[in-house]
Amino acid sequence: MIPATFLHAGRVFRPWISSPEFWVMAAIAPLIFLYIMIQLFGGLVRQLTGSFNSVNATILVLVAWAFILAITGSSTIFSERQAGLYERFAVMPAPLGSALAGRVVAEFARIILMMTVVGVVSVVAIRDKTYPDHPIVILPVLLLVALAAATLGTLVGFTITSVQGAVAVMPLIVVAMFINTQLMPAEQFRPILRSIADWTPVSVVGQAVNAHTIGDILPFILWFIGITALCGLGLMRRARTLQH
Repeated sequence: MIPATFLHAGRVFRPWISSPEFWVMAAIAPLIFLYIMIQLFGGLVRQLTGSFNSVNATILVLVAWAFILAITGSSTIFSERQAGLYERFAVMPAPLGSALAGRVVAEFARIILMMTVVGVVSVVAIRDKTYPDHPIVILPVLLLVALAAATLGTLVGFTITSVQGAVAVMPLIVVAMFINTQLMPAEQFRPILRSIADWTPVSVVGQAVNAHTIGDILPFILWFIGITALCGLGLMRRARTLQH
């Protein structure tokens, strides 16, 4: 099944990299988002708190855009389904699960490419950097974020019944983008939002990157391993349903 999975991933990913839309969404748009977060929101945060960490802003962009890419990819999956994707699955010799897993791998690769582009630009171009206490932790943390986003996006793509179904997930991403402790301390939020801000996905990624105890990384594990496991089980169930 593993060779078939990577074969399907390659068939999805190769046409992507020759498409201008792919590079707009995977490279240009997240860099514009990073610029906006640092130049516009960074100035606002400095006025409110007296300080601003551009590395935290970069982590926010990486996490938020990973899920934006995944959800926009889910609408593409729906369009492919409308164009006869399931009919092509029906005549392929490999297990159906390998096709769904291959899509996860392709989405994962796209997200990793985006993270690499944004990360390199951030390291090279941003001057006022304050790195986390344990920079080496950033890599496995972001890999798990990418896997969770890819699995979620693939599950959404294979279960929605209209393009609007993918759009319905976007408000949750927007909330996580702005209610978090990566840009501002929790104390700066209104009382009703303070407890929420500490536990949003972007916040727990920041906590994991700067973790000093297992308790600091536990919320991240619960969020992102939980997302990956639940969506993985959902994809397995979807594969069995389609197989029959």
